[in-house]
Amino acid sequence: MSIDALGKLHGVLSTTGASFVPDGVSGNALSLTRSERGYVIFGDVLPLLNQAFSISAWIRVPNGDISVQSAVIAKHNPGTSNGYGLTLNQVGSYGLPRKASAFVASTVAYPIAPTAINDAQWHHLVMAYAPDDSLRLFVDGSPSEASSTAWPGIPSPSRLIIGGLDSAGTLTGTFNGLIDDVQIYDAALTDLEVDTLRANPGVALGSPTLPPLQVHPPGGYFTNSVTVPMVTSVPLGEIRYTIDGTEPTTDSPRYTLSLQFFARTLLKARVFVNGFPVSEVESAEYLPDLGVRIEPTGGLFTNSVEVTMATRLPAAVVRYTTDGADPLATSMLYSEPVRFTAAATVKARAFLNNFPVSDVLRAGLRRVYALDDGIPPEWREKYFGPDYATDPRAAADADPDSDTSSNLQEYTVDTHPLDPLSGFAVGVRALPEIRFASVPGQKYRILRRVRVDGPSRVVIDNLTATTSDIRYVDASIVDPAGFYIVEPVQ
Repeated sequence: MSIDALGKLHGVLSTTGASFVPDGVSGNALSLTRSERGYVIFGDVLPLLNQAFSISAWIRVPNGDISVQSAVIAKHNPGTSNGYGLTLNQVGSYGLPRKASAFVASTVAYPIAPTAINDAQWHHLVMAYAPDDSLRLFVDGSPSEASSTAWPGIPSPSRLIIGGLDSAGTLTGTFNGLIDDVQIYDAALTDLEVDTLRANPGVALGSPTLPPLQVHPPGGYFTNSVTVPMVTSVPLGEIRYTIDGTEPTTDSPRYTLSLQFFARTLLKARVFVNGFPVSEVESAEYLPDLGVRIEPTGGLFTNSVEVTMATRLPAAVVRYTTDGADPLATSMLYSEPVRFTAAATVKARAFLNNFPVSDVLRAGLRRVYALDDGIPPEWREKYFGPDYATDPRAAADADPDSDTSSNLQEYTVDTHPLDPLSGFAVGVRALPEIRFASVPGQKYRILRRVRVDGPSRVVIDNLTATTSDIRYVDASIVDPAGFYIVEPVQ
């Protein structure tokens, strides 16, 4: 038996050619063998007359399979206008080899998707029917690949069947391959709902396991304009959003209708219930496709980042610069990902026969030097300002005042990282000798700590520098562990 996980429409497997196998998109999958006439029959159910409905299914057919009359799911008596079906390949005088198609009542309105699906890979199919509007066919997500006018529903005497046809009471298995996660809805699914099902195999719309907030598309490039719907699975949830880079609050605009953007836009959205946030902030950046693309589009990175560039224009090449100048026909030719380890401004442009055929696209990349490395943000901001994270001087191992002491050492002993005379910590260069940069005539005091949080011991209280490089031997040292602190004496 084939169990209906959400309702009570359980199916019955044919005695041959139908079985469950592992490795479906969500648990086991239904395996149907056409030569053995495999199918699943449900009886005279779901007439779906004069109402909106959608059918979602995952399929995988053998490479090169072009079996005619191949039905994924159908309630249809062949040869007459009736019922509905989601089909593959040539179906009578309709359909095309290797392609998916769908119909409601009439084969006149018969959308055929252009994507070839007989490649032994899993594909997600959705037919969405809205009376007095359209029948749309989706393959592997939105947007729909084909559509037709909505033909009025016509009753079918046949029974609902997966993987076959019921012709005047005669059951025939017509599908060859795997079918999984078949879902039927009493509404015409939106693009976002189609993408939700594709991204969450085995999960039904409205399930509590769905993400609390989904934004479609989740960013990327667009031509002319982009329409962005959002949906929440949270009961009584309301979506608030911003497009100015700030975090959404209860005072931000409330989402009611799909948004439309014509220029580069950073969208941030969050779900609220009774004035309290109940989701994380979702961010999506939309960029007009100028004919050239840069990934990533900019932003922060740690250590290093690989930048890729591309153009959608046939025969065109991409040239780029990293010095802030606009690319010319003589600029660097992009051929492979470019790695950056420091801040950079990348500008790219498409060229054809040395003539520019796109606008200039810019991506600003900034390296993050200040991480969770033992130095609190407040200390860094005090000395390096609010942009300390991208300031190379703020790195833990940096020595911006050239006093031989790193920022981590300066923080440890509470000295000024930009003032070489504020005191600093030095390590032992060659036991028991210490060495540090000095100012001739300046007096210094040298202390020693065994542990960072331990007490300081005065090694010498007053040492006058006669050169710019002091070397001092601590004859009292026994344990080489620890470090020295040097403080100027006023």
